Amino acid sequence: MKLKATNYVSPIPTEGTFAEVFIEETDVLIRKNKKYMSITFEMYYFRNGERIVLDERNIAFYGMQGDKETSNKLAVISVPNEDYEFQVANVPIKVEVNNPEYDPREFINEFNPDYNQDDPESQLMIPVLNPTYNNVQFILIDNPSYTAQVAAIPQRVTVPFLQYLYTHEGQLPAEYEVVEWGYPNYQDSLQYFEGGDKSKLEIDIVNPFAREWLRNTLIMKNEKIGVQFNFED
Repeated sequence: MKLKATNYVSPIPTEGTFAEVFIEETDVLIRKNKKYMSITFEMYYFRNGERIVLDERNIAFYGMQGDKETSNKLAVISVPNEDYEFQVANVPIKVEVNNPEYDPREFINEFNPDYNQDDPESQLMIPVLNPTYNNVQFILIDNPSYTAQVAAIPQRVTVPFLQYLYTHEGQLPAEYEVVEWGYPNYQDSLQYFEGGDKSKLEIDIVNPFAREWLRNTLIMKNEKIGVQFNFED
């Protein structure tokens, strides 16, 4: 893999500007039995045909999923909420509430206007039809919180980067934002970098996220390389 800055302005003020500066891996060490990989990068340019090294840095990855000792730091991305439309559709437009006019008493007792206290069979109170009789205990009304409930549904969600890849068969979404670049362990770094073995000595980094991860993680001359460098291919 190779990155290039056409006009590289050194973050160190005394060094000035360099034309056509490159960053390339120069050494790859993989120890499968120790679950360890390291990659050494050089920043260089050519002066009168001679390769001049400006800086050298190493990044290393170790451990597997579930290991106590690991370089892993979770990478998190923000993606569109795939369930947004479904969740909105499930917000109730109508809700059931207690009927304020609910009164289950079909009859109520009222004073008997014909009551005769001298008549032992005369009743002081008699049952009459309840004018407010309504045995509907619950009614449907427009959901007063509908707008707020829809607004509370996130249009984007944050998910672990590698978990997203596993779930979507290695495919990144067309649109995503990085919340935390993270850092892979040895096992996951093999998904970031290809090559580095006898069959393919040169390291390739094809995955778009992994490329941006390197540009935002590898620091040379006290600056993220992504500030000035881009992949050549």
